[in-house]
Amino acid sequence: MKKMKDFSMRDFKKAAIPAVVCLKIVLAVVFWATMAKAAAPKETTYDRVMRTKTLRCGYIDYPPHMIIDPATKVKSGIMHDIVEEAAKLLELKVEWTEEIGWANTVTTLNSGRVDAICTSFWQNPVEGRYVGFTMPLFYSAVNAYVRADDNRFTGHPEKMDDPAVSVSASDGAEAMFIAQQNYPKAKIVSLPNMTDESQLLLEVATKKADVTFVEAYLGQKFIKNNPGKLKNITAQEPVRLFGNTMAIPQDDVKFKSMLDSALVQMLYGGEVDKIIKKYEEVPGGIYRVAKPYEVPK
Repeated sequence: MKKMKDFSMRDFKKAAIPAVVCLKIVLAVVFWATMAKAAAPKETTYDRVMRTKTLRCGYIDYPPHMIIDPATKVKSGIMHDIVEEAAKLLELKVEWTEEIGWANTVTTLNSGRVDAICTSFWQNPVEGRYVGFTMPLFYSAVNAYVRADDNRFTGHPEKMDDPAVSVSASDGAEAMFIAQQNYPKAKIVSLPNMTDESQLLLEVATKKADVTFVEAYLGQKFIKNNPGKLKNITAQEPVRLFGNTMAIPQDDVKFKSMLDSALVQMLYGGEVDKIIKKYEEVPGGIYRVAKPYEVPK
């Protein structure tokens, strides 16, 4: 019995050696396959768009830049038409992938769920740390609006920086940033992220807040439709002036170059101006890009 036992152990050891070698080979193959996959270059936004011939857009309901019919969900507006036309020039299809709010534009774009934020996106240093921008297509002035009978800040906007002053602002939107940066002492009356900008003006008109900061176009449209309610106290010196762009991945130079090649043709060929005029209910509310050339005389 002892002899048989010794033989069995030797036989087991001889069989175990090849098994260990095979296991090491398998582990080595798995390791190098994993390393090779990790080392493979990640597909860029430009590469994905060119491969699929599709531009996936994130968008925000923000008339007249992006208009969504509440009944049919049909989209239109300045940036909608610009993006659709630019895509045609680039021989791409636009997929309006996801409706978002101002507060989650950066996370949505950088998650890869969309290729660009296609509603007018203002060039600004807050989001500029995380996203890139196309060339500006037009400019928006942001002004301070107060009640028509409120003269406390006329000629002295710095007086708004006071704990007794309340600012109507929605989470993650420009009015919030302006209040925090320019008037940190003022009290913020916060509204949800996707609140319509006209609601900020209504909060002031109904005395729920003293001031708000909105795009001049929207402010002037509100005044036109509600005469005697509000006034613009920074018309000559806007609180902010922003270039309207598409927000794109920050490090994808080829993607930006491709989009700009179509946008610059539309801009200086007059197509952008025609689209703006189509939706511009309040003349003068949207600032045009100056021509970068001079015609020889």
